[in-house]
Amino acid sequence: LSAWPCAILLVPNMSLLCVYAVHKTCADSDFVCQSGGCVPVRWQCDGEPDCEDGSDEAMDICRKCPLVHLNPL
Repeated sequence: LSAWPCAILLVPNMSLLCVYAVHKTCADSDFVCQSGGCVPVRWQCDGEPDCEDGSDEAMDICRKCPLVHLNPL
C-alpha cells in the first residue's frame, strides 16, 4: 500500500481535516474487483463471492450452468 498526498477537506462546523487516500495495487496474479480490491485469481468463479461487491462471481464472466439443449417431448 502506498499513501497519496494529503487532501484537505473543509468540514462545516469543524476544523480542517486532512485525509490520506490509500492506493492499493494488485499483483499480476490477482483478480481486480470492481470495487478496487484484489483477490487471488484462483478465487474467481469458484462459487463464493470474495470481492466486497461480488464482482469475482459476476455472471458475465462466470458461467454457472452449462448450456443444455432440451429435446421437445
